[in-house]
Amino acid sequence: MKANLGTSYVDEPAFRVPIRASWDTTRLQLLRPWLQQANSHFKEAAVIRAAHDAESIAWQTYHPELWFPLLLEEKAIEALKYASRQIHLWGGRSLHEQDAVAA
Repeated sequence: MKANLGTSYVDEPAFRVPIRASWDTTRLQLLRPWLQQANSHFKEAAVIRAAHDAESIAWQTYHPELWFPLLLEEKAIEALKYASRQIHLWGGRSLHEQDAVAA
C-alpha cells in the first residue's frame, strides 16, 4: 500500500499562465535593442525572423522564459551578420533595386 504524503505533481506549472499573458511584452522588450541596431528594412526582417526562430525553439523547452533571451541573442547576432554580408554583396542596393537592375 502506498502512503499518500499529500504531494501532487502537475505537468503544467501554475505560474506559466501569467508569464504567457505578459510574454508579448517581454518579447518586445528583448527584441527592441536588436531592431535598433538594424539600420535597414532587410536587417529588421532578418532580426524578426531570428526572433521567431528563437521563440519557437524556446517554447520546446520546459522554461522558455529562460532560454528565449539567450537564443534571441545568438540568432540576432547571426541574422545581422548574414544581412550585412548580403547587403555588401548587393553593393548596398535594396532587393527591389537589384531586381530592377537584373531586368
